[in-house]
Amino acid sequence: MVDLDRIAFFTRTLGFANSMANCANKIWIFWVEDLTVNSFKDHNQCLTVSINTPWLPKSFFISFVYAKNLRSERRILWDELCEVASLLDGPWVVGGDFNAVLNVNESKGGGNPNQGSMEEFGSCLLDCGLLDAGYEGNDFTWTNGKVMRRLDRIVFNPKWSDLFSLTRVKHLNRVGSDHCPLLLQCSQAVQSFTSSFRFLHMWTHHHDFLNVVKNNWDHHSGSTGCLNFWLKQQRLKSCLKWWNKYKFGNIFDKIKIAEDNVTEKEIIFQNDPSSNNREALHKEMAILNKTLFLEENFWQQKSSCKWLLEGDRNTRYYQLLLKKKRVKNFIWTIQNDDGSILNDAMEIKRSAVDYYSALLTKDNDINVDPTANDWSFIPNIITEEDNTFSYQSPR
Repeated sequence: MVDLDRIAFFTRTLGFANSMANCANKIWIFWVEDLTVNSFKDHNQCLTVSINTPWLPKSFFISFVYAKNLRSERRILWDELCEVASLLDGPWVVGGDFNAVLNVNESKGGGNPNQGSMEEFGSCLLDCGLLDAGYEGNDFTWTNGKVMRRLDRIVFNPKWSDLFSLTRVKHLNRVGSDHCPLLLQCSQAVQSFTSSFRFLHMWTHHHDFLNVVKNNWDHHSGSTGCLNFWLKQQRLKSCLKWWNKYKFGNIFDKIKIAEDNVTEKEIIFQNDPSSNNREALHKEMAILNKTLFLEENFWQQKSSCKWLLEGDRNTRYYQLLLKKKRVKNFIWTIQNDDGSILNDAMEIKRSAVDYYSALLTKDNDINVDPTANDWSFIPNIITEEDNTFSYQSPR
C-alpha cells in the first residue's frame, strides 16, 4: 500500500507539483505542473504512464522499470512489457533497473551472466521493437565492490526517435547508492526536413573517435542479420551527429576564440617574458594550429565533394577557397639579441632589413643597401601594406 503522507512529503521537498507510485510502492515518479501524466498500466515491476505537454503535438509513453532479482520473476516483467507494446500506439521509452544484461561485455568481475537470462532479455526487447539508446559515462551502472554490471538502461521504439531526433543518456556518478542515476535528454530537430548525414574526415583526427564508434557499434541492437546492421547504422549516425556537435561545434567560432587567446598570451609574454608565460603562449599557439588544421581538412573535403559534383565548373570556387587560406600574421613587435623590444614600425623594418641583408650576404654574397626602398631581395616574405610591416606565411 502506498504511504500517501510519505510520498507527499518528498513531492513538496523536491519541489514538484505531483507524484505517483506503482502498486508495489517500489517505483515513484514526480512531475511539474506543466505536464499531464496519466497511469496507462500498473505492474509490481513496471509503471507505464502517458504524458501530455503543451509544447508537443502528441502524447508519449514512458515505462519505469524496477525488475526482480530472480530470473523466473523477471519473465513476468518481460511478458508485461510485450503486452504494453501491443496495447499502446505512439512514442514509447522504457528505462530503469532491468536487473539483467544483454551480453558478457556488460559485466565485469565474478562469474559470467546466465546465458538464458541474457537471451530472454534480448528477445523481450526484440519482440517489443525497442532499441538501446546507448550512453555516456561509466560502462557499468551497478557494483557491489567486486562485480560491476550494466543493469540500468534506457530503450525506445522507432516512433520515439521520430518524435525526438536526438536522445542522449548519461550515466551519472554513484552517490549514496550502488546504482548510477540515468539522465535522459531528448530534443526535436529545428529543421522541418530530414537532414542528410555527412561523414567528416576531421573526425578521424580526434583521439576518441575510434572509441566512440566501437562502443556504439558493439552494443546489441536486439536484432540479427540485415536488420541488426541497419539498426546499428541508424544508432551510430545519431551518435556521431551529437558527438560532432559537442566535440567540434562551430569550428570557425573556435578559430576566432583561439586567435584571441593567442593574442592575449602574446601581450602577457611581451610584458613579462618568463618561462611560464612562454609555455602558456606556446600552448595556445598549438591549440590554434590544431584548429586551423581541422578547418583546412574541412575545406579540403568540401572542395573535393563540390568538385566531384561540378567538375570544371568548380575552378573559380576552388581558387577562392585557396585564397581564403592565405592568411597574413602581422608582426607588431620584435625582440633584439640584447633583449630590447622594438615597437615602432620603421624600426622593425630596419631590423628586418639588417637581418636579411646579413643573412643573404653571408650565404649568397649579395650586398644589400639597408636604406634602399627596394624590398625585392626577400620576395613573398616581407611586404609593405598601408605602412604596416607583415609576414606572409609561405604555402
